[in-house]
Amino acid sequence: LVKTIPVSEIPSPENSLREPPQSLTEALQIFFLGVAIGLPQHDAKYRSMLIHPSRETTGHGQYFGWVTEIVNAWRRILSLNENDSDKIELLGSFEKTYDELKTTVSSPPLFADLKSQLLRALRQTQIIEVNATPGRTPQIDWSRAYSHILVGGQAMDRVFTVEGLTVTYMPRGSGVGNADTI
Repeated sequence: LVKTIPVSEIPSPENSLREPPQSLTEALQIFFLGVAIGLPQHDAKYRSMLIHPSRETTGHGQYFGWVTEIVNAWRRILSLNENDSDKIELLGSFEKTYDELKTTVSSPPLFADLKSQLLRALRQTQIIEVNATPGRTPQIDWSRAYSHILVGGQAMDRVFTVEGLTVTYMPRGSGVGNADTI
């Protein structure tokens, strides 16, 4: 599944984002649906999402904060009573994303089976800011969790391997258009 991020959701000097873009929320939902699918059988050793907002570290903190806030809110909401309106609304949003995602799979699991795994998927995912701001690029201990969300840029360049990469979110312009660096 490939989706183009709307220009209005790509940060730039002319377009300062003040809240998480809808495309980020949708990408996170796609990722967590995949994690929920993989949790019962661990179909892969790891599942990871890469969020690469810029080469510079300034944007990493903003996206790391947004992702952390979104995931914490979803954890809280999915812990609520089954009849809670916020939980019903959030699950409806996940189901809408699922309906789009399932068109890319030959025999997808039922959403009813996935929704029971979503809270577990959220709780078991590590969110890590990967850049050299603290002085050294952090080393990822993949064995600490089945699923990871990595937010960073230049530190995850050519020699960095993201284990089990299933979703990439790159809200960046085309720059000078070099295909090997986009």
